[in-house]
Amino acid sequence: MAVPEKCPLCFSLSDNQTVITAHVYGDKNKERAFYKCNSCDISYLFPQLSKNEESKFYNSEFESFMQSRAGISGGWEKAEKHIIANQETFQRRSCYLSEFLKTKKNILEVGCSSGFMLYPLISDGHDCIGVEPSGVFNDFLTSKNIQTYQSIDNMKKDIPNQKFDMILHFFVLEHIVNPIDFLKKQIDLLNPGGKIIFEIPNVEDALYTIYDIHEFERFY
Repeated sequence: MAVPEKCPLCFSLSDNQTVITAHVYGDKNKERAFYKCNSCDISYLFPQLSKNEESKFYNSEFESFMQSRAGISGGWEKAEKHIIANQETFQRRSCYLSEFLKTKKNILEVGCSSGFMLYPLISDGHDCIGVEPSGVFNDFLTSKNIQTYQSIDNMKKDIPNQKFDMILHFFVLEHIVNPIDFLKKQIDLLNPGGKIIFEIPNVEDALYTIYDIHEFERFY
Protein backbone atom coordinates (compact mmCIF):
# COMPACT_ATOMS: atom_id res chain seq x y z
CA MET A 1 0.00 0.00 0.00
CA ALA A 2 1.37 3.40 -1.04
CA VAL A 3 2.17 5.90 1.70
CA PRO A 4 1.69 9.65 1.15
CA GLU A 5 4.85 11.74 1.20
CA LYS A 6 3.02 14.66 2.76
CA CYS A 7 -0.37 15.96 3.82
CA PRO A 8 -2.35 17.54 0.94
CA LEU A 9 -3.41 20.45 3.15
CA CYS A 10 -0.58 21.43 5.52
CA PHE A 11 2.22 19.49 3.73
CA SER A 12 3.37 17.81 6.94
CA LEU A 13 5.63 14.87 6.06
CA SER A 14 4.80 11.15 5.95
CA ASP A 15 5.76 10.36 9.56
CA ASN A 16 2.80 12.51 10.65
CA GLN A 17 0.29 10.55 8.50
CA THR A 18 -1.68 7.69 10.07
CA VAL A 19 -3.93 5.12 8.38
CA ILE A 20 -7.55 5.40 9.56
CA THR A 21 -8.82 2.49 7.50
CA ALA A 22 -7.70 0.50 4.47
CA HIS A 23 -11.33 -0.11 3.55
CA VAL A 24 -12.32 2.16 0.66
CA TYR A 25 -15.73 1.58 -0.89
CA GLY A 26 -15.36 0.52 -4.53
CA ASP A 27 -11.57 0.05 -4.37
CA LYS A 28 -11.54 -3.48 -5.75
CA ASN A 29 -7.76 -3.67 -6.02
CA LYS A 30 -7.26 -2.43 -2.44
CA GLU A 31 -4.73 0.16 -3.55
CA ARG A 32 -6.06 3.03 -1.45
CA ALA A 33 -6.59 3.95 2.18
CA PHE A 34 -7.89 6.81 4.29
CA TYR A 35 -5.23 8.70 6.21
CA LYS A 36 -5.30 11.26 8.99
CA CYS A 37 -2.74 14.04 9.30
CA ASN A 38 -1.68 14.33 12.92
CA SER A 39 -0.50 17.90 12.33
CA CYS A 40 -3.64 19.56 10.93
CA ASP A 41 -6.25 16.84 11.69
CA ILE A 42 -7.51 16.49 8.11
CA SER A 43 -8.62 13.05 6.89
CA TYR A 44 -8.08 12.19 3.23
CA LEU A 45 -7.94 9.44 0.61
CA PHE A 46 -4.59 8.35 -0.80
CA PRO A 47 -3.71 7.82 -3.53
CA GLN A 48 -6.23 9.97 -5.35
CA LEU A 49 -7.52 9.11 -8.80
CA SER A 50 -5.24 10.02 -11.69
CA LYS A 51 -6.50 12.58 -14.22
CA ASN A 52 -7.45 9.79 -16.65
CA GLU A 53 -9.15 7.72 -13.94
CA GLU A 54 -11.07 10.75 -12.73
CA SER A 55 -12.21 11.68 -16.24
CA LYS A 56 -13.40 8.14 -16.97
CA PHE A 57 -15.13 7.89 -13.60
CA TYR A 58 -17.17 11.09 -13.96
CA ASN A 59 -17.96 10.62 -17.63
CA SER A 60 -19.25 7.06 -17.47
CA GLU A 61 -19.20 5.53 -13.96
CA PHE A 62 -20.16 8.15 -11.38
CA GLU A 63 -23.94 7.72 -11.36
CA SER A 64 -23.89 3.91 -11.19
CA PHE A 65 -21.22 4.01 -8.47
CA MET A 66 -23.30 6.38 -6.35
CA GLN A 67 -26.43 4.32 -6.99
CA SER A 68 -24.68 1.18 -5.73
CA ARG A 69 -23.39 3.03 -2.66
CA ALA A 70 -26.47 5.06 -1.70
CA GLY A 71 -29.26 2.77 -2.96
CA ILE A 72 -32.24 3.33 -5.24
CA SER A 73 -33.74 6.03 -3.02
CA GLY A 74 -30.88 8.40 -3.91
CA GLY A 75 -32.05 8.64 -7.54
CA TRP A 76 -28.52 8.83 -8.88
CA GLU A 77 -29.09 7.22 -12.29
CA LYS A 78 -31.95 9.52 -13.30
CA ALA A 79 -31.59 13.27 -12.91
CA GLU A 80 -35.35 13.80 -12.44
CA LYS A 81 -35.43 11.26 -9.60
CA HIS A 82 -32.31 12.78 -8.07
CA ILE A 83 -34.03 16.18 -7.89
CA ILE A 84 -37.05 14.68 -6.12
CA ALA A 85 -34.87 12.65 -3.73
CA ASN A 86 -33.03 15.80 -2.61
CA GLN A 87 -35.91 18.14 -1.83
CA GLU A 88 -35.34 17.75 1.91
CA THR A 89 -31.63 18.44 1.41
CA PHE A 90 -32.47 21.68 -0.39
CA GLN A 91 -34.81 22.72 2.43
CA ARG A 92 -32.15 21.98 5.07
CA ARG A 93 -29.53 24.03 3.26
CA SER A 94 -31.98 26.84 2.62
CA CYS A 95 -32.14 27.41 6.36
CA TYR A 96 -28.56 28.69 6.47
CA LEU A 97 -28.37 30.08 2.92
CA SER A 98 -31.45 32.30 3.13
CA GLU A 99 -29.77 35.10 5.12
CA PHE A 100 -27.31 35.59 2.22
CA LEU A 101 -29.96 35.54 -0.51
CA LYS A 102 -32.11 38.56 0.40
CA THR A 103 -31.03 40.38 -2.77
CA LYS A 104 -30.34 39.10 -6.28
CA LYS A 105 -27.02 37.25 -6.49
CA ASN A 106 -24.66 35.81 -9.08
CA ILE A 107 -24.20 32.22 -7.88
CA LEU A 108 -21.83 29.44 -8.92
CA GLU A 109 -22.33 25.89 -7.68
CA VAL A 110 -19.37 23.55 -8.14
CA GLY A 111 -20.46 19.91 -8.33
CA CYS A 112 -24.09 20.80 -8.87
CA SER A 113 -25.17 17.22 -9.86
CA SER A 114 -28.78 17.30 -11.12
CA GLY A 115 -29.13 21.00 -10.30
CA PHE A 116 -31.58 20.48 -7.45
CA MET A 117 -30.03 23.41 -5.59
CA LEU A 118 -29.96 25.69 -8.63
CA TYR A 119 -33.53 25.40 -9.94
CA PRO A 120 -35.20 27.02 -6.89
CA LEU A 121 -32.50 29.71 -6.78
CA ILE A 122 -33.10 30.54 -10.45
CA SER A 123 -36.84 30.63 -9.80
CA ASP A 124 -36.20 33.16 -7.05
CA GLY A 125 -34.44 35.44 -9.55
CA HIS A 126 -30.77 34.65 -8.94
CA ASP A 127 -28.33 34.24 -11.84
CA CYS A 128 -26.80 30.77 -11.54
CA ILE A 129 -24.03 28.84 -13.26
CA GLY A 130 -23.08 25.21 -12.56
CA VAL A 131 -19.89 23.19 -12.73
CA GLU A 132 -20.52 19.45 -13.07
CA PRO A 133 -18.04 16.85 -14.39
CA SER A 134 -20.63 14.06 -14.56
CA GLY A 135 -21.54 13.40 -18.17
CA VAL A 136 -25.16 12.42 -17.45
CA PHE A 137 -25.94 15.33 -15.14
CA ASN A 138 -24.04 17.86 -17.26
CA ASP A 139 -26.06 16.90 -20.34
CA PHE A 140 -29.29 17.11 -18.33
CA LEU A 141 -28.49 20.59 -17.01
CA THR A 142 -27.59 21.81 -20.48
CA SER A 143 -30.90 20.47 -21.81
CA LYS A 144 -32.63 22.58 -19.14
CA ASN A 145 -30.78 25.70 -20.33
CA ILE A 146 -28.61 25.90 -17.22
CA GLN A 147 -25.19 27.32 -18.11
CA THR A 148 -22.96 24.41 -17.09
CA TYR A 149 -19.27 23.60 -17.41
CA GLN A 150 -17.14 20.49 -16.90
CA SER A 151 -14.68 22.41 -14.71
CA ILE A 152 -13.86 25.84 -13.30
CA ASP A 153 -11.00 26.11 -15.80
CA ASN A 154 -13.37 25.51 -18.72
CA MET A 155 -15.73 28.13 -17.36
CA LYS A 156 -12.94 30.71 -17.04
CA LYS A 157 -11.95 30.15 -20.68
CA ASP A 158 -15.51 30.82 -21.81
CA ILE A 159 -16.36 33.71 -19.47
CA PRO A 160 -12.98 34.96 -18.18
CA ASN A 161 -14.33 38.09 -16.47
CA GLN A 162 -17.23 36.47 -14.63
CA LYS A 163 -17.41 37.13 -10.88
CA PHE A 164 -19.79 35.74 -8.26
CA ASP A 165 -21.46 36.92 -5.08
CA MET A 166 -21.76 33.36 -3.81
CA ILE A 167 -19.97 30.09 -4.59
CA LEU A 168 -21.45 26.83 -3.29
CA HIS A 169 -20.13 23.30 -3.15
CA PHE A 170 -21.52 20.42 -1.13
CA PHE A 171 -19.47 17.26 -0.44
CA VAL A 172 -16.99 18.20 -3.15
CA LEU A 173 -13.90 19.50 -1.34
CA GLU A 174 -13.02 16.05 0.02
CA HIS A 175 -12.68 14.77 -3.57
CA ILE A 176 -10.19 17.44 -4.60
CA VAL A 177 -6.52 16.46 -5.01
CA ASN A 178 -5.25 19.96 -4.18
CA PRO A 179 -7.79 21.64 -1.87
CA ILE A 180 -5.75 24.82 -1.42
CA ASP A 181 -5.57 25.56 -5.17
CA PHE A 182 -9.26 24.65 -5.47
CA LEU A 183 -10.24 27.27 -2.88
CA LYS A 184 -7.83 29.89 -4.21
CA LYS A 185 -9.43 29.61 -7.65
CA GLN A 186 -12.81 30.28 -6.08
CA ILE A 187 -11.60 33.22 -4.01
CA ASP A 188 -10.34 34.80 -7.26
CA LEU A 189 -13.87 34.45 -8.69
CA LEU A 190 -15.60 36.33 -5.86
CA ASN A 191 -16.97 39.83 -5.99
CA PRO A 192 -16.01 42.06 -3.03
CA GLY A 193 -17.90 40.77 0.01
CA GLY A 194 -18.70 37.49 -1.72
CA LYS A 195 -19.11 34.20 0.15
CA ILE A 196 -17.99 30.62 -0.33
CA ILE A 197 -20.36 28.23 1.44
CA PHE A 198 -19.73 24.49 1.50
CA GLU A 199 -20.32 21.22 3.34
CA ILE A 200 -17.92 18.33 3.91
CA PRO A 201 -18.33 14.93 5.60
CA ASN A 202 -17.84 14.82 9.36
CA VAL A 203 -15.20 12.19 10.23
CA GLU A 204 -16.48 12.31 13.82
CA ASP A 205 -19.98 11.15 12.81
CA ALA A 206 -21.61 9.66 15.90
CA LEU A 207 -22.78 6.53 14.06
CA TYR A 208 -19.11 5.69 13.57
CA THR A 209 -17.26 7.22 16.53
CA ILE A 210 -19.80 6.69 19.34
CA TYR A 211 -22.15 3.91 18.32
CA ASP A 212 -19.53 1.99 16.32
CA ILE A 213 -21.97 0.70 13.71
CA HIS A 214 -19.91 -1.57 11.49
CA GLU A 215 -22.18 -1.27 8.44
CA PHE A 216 -21.99 2.52 8.57
CA GLU A 217 -18.20 2.45 8.80
CA ARG A 218 -18.09 0.18 5.71
CA PHE A 219 -20.31 2.66 3.87
CA TYR A 220 -18.70 5.85 5.20
